[in-house]
Amino acid sequence: MRRRVALQQRTLGSDAIGQQVETWATTTTRWARKVEIGGGEQERANSGQLQAHGTVSFEMRYYSSVTPEWRLTFDGRTFHITNVIHDERRTRTTLMCTEVQA
Repeated sequence: MRRRVALQQRTLGSDAIGQQVETWATTTTRWARKVEIGGGEQERANSGQLQAHGTVSFEMRYYSSVTPEWRLTFDGRTFHITNVIHDERRTRTTLMCTEVQA
């Protein structure tokens, strides 16, 4: 586990004129191991544009709080967490993630 990753939760705040805005706040940083699983292209439903996406897993020491509603940032890139897998002994957590580039 040689990579430092940040786990972030969605939060609601207010902008300068009092409107609610959605932001992301770092909840914790953890050491993790990154494993490339696959990649591909996906067509956007409305615009017909293609987006690149890759499936990546990050393995870390057990962390029970993380959910698929969170996201992960690593090396200036953002990954959406699609699945959280805890091993039976609760020693490891694996995050299945996708990276989408507009």
